[in-house]
Amino acid sequence: KGYTPTRANAASALAARAFIGRLADAPLLDAQVKAISDRPPRWSISFKVVKASDGREVRAQIGNLVPYQWYYTTLALARHGGASWSGWFEALQAALVKGQRRDGSARGSWDPLGQYSSSAGRVFITGICVLMLEAPCRYPRP
Repeated sequence: KGYTPTRANAASALAARAFIGRLADAPLLDAQVKAISDRPPRWSISFKVVKASDGREVRAQIGNLVPYQWYYTTLALARHGGASWSGWFEALQAALVKGQRRDGSARGSWDPLGQYSSSAGRVFITGICVLMLEAPCRYPRP
């Protein structure tokens, strides 16, 4: 009670099932895979100034940038394979390459942008992005 399901929760649950070997016998597998992969990753974020409930103006992130969710979706789909995986990974690679920094001391890393990212920081987001890119090698299909 009081729990709000999210795509990140659904993806992490499906990834957990994949790693304990219970993915193949899931009766709702196709619906679950579609639910987590129907929004391909896009490195797209912008900022908008909005009024908070106390009247202050705050800068809000707008966009479909959720590296935490992408990570678990990548793990689940890498184990599942098929067209869902191929389409997801192609879009993921394009999104991550677009978001990687190419300048200064941050070169090669990713900015901590998107949902859950501001509290995670640059090191965590960079680590999770690298883990996503190596998923086909790290988590081959059984």
